[in-house]
Amino acid sequence: MKKFKFRLQKVMEFKEEIERQRMLDLGKAKKRVSAEDRKLEQLWQKDGEYRKQIEEKEKEYIINPVEMDLYYRYLKKLGIDMESQKERIQAAKSKMEATRQILLAATKERKILEKLKEKKYFAYATGIARKEQFNLDDLVNTAFIRRRLNQ
Repeated sequence: MKKFKFRLQKVMEFKEEIERQRMLDLGKAKKRVSAEDRKLEQLWQKDGEYRKQIEEKEKEYIINPVEMDLYYRYLKKLGIDMESQKERIQAAKSKMEATRQILLAATKERKILEKLKEKKYFAYATGIARKEQFNLDDLVNTAFIRRRLNQ
């Protein structure tokens, strides 16, 4: 009997490779979001540190107006940087979501081919079973007829 061969096996392997690539892309996108989150966290820490320094200097009355102006300008710049970082995070999250959707589509395509392969294999196995059953029936009938003729 001939061995089962799925005609679309190469296509299925190609779809599996595409899915693996999309998984890698999603992993990279997740790393990008994490990196952008860490940058925002660092900006928040800097902001907190400088605010604490201002508080300490104000309590001790050792800050002059020029230095105070520099601190507040830097804090304002940090605020602008944090807002732009939040936008970068949103953009990275959007890209990650788009990459996830592409991965889901690739997975769906691969699963469709797997289902088709399973159906084709089931049809093949059913055909083989029918042929075997036919051969067994034929063998039994032949044996029965021989016995009848020999009697």
